[in-house]
Amino acid sequence: MHMEKTKPTKKSALELAAEECKGEPRSRRQAEAILAEMNDMVRDRNFTKIAVDKRFERFQAKLNGLGWLALVKKLEMKGREMHVQLKLVDPDSKEARELM
Repeated sequence: MHMEKTKPTKKSALELAAEECKGEPRSRRQAEAILAEMNDMVRDRNFTKIAVDKRFERFQAKLNGLGWLALVKKLEMKGREMHVQLKLVDPDSKEARELM
């Protein structure tokens, strides 16, 4: 019997984050508090610099651990800087699936 080899598919960062979130989203209130902290960090700051901040990465990991994703709700370019507002999204939602 001949078995065909398949190439592993590369997954996007959003797909990998969604996999970390598998299972029932737990505490929405807790996730909303984390999201508020994340939005405080990015408010009036260049998102490209904040996104690589270790504290921001820890917030993302906590959010994913609770079963949620943070996606961009609003994006605005100010000169060469990217300013965003984030929103809380269920990884199993239609919106998240459309982005993967």
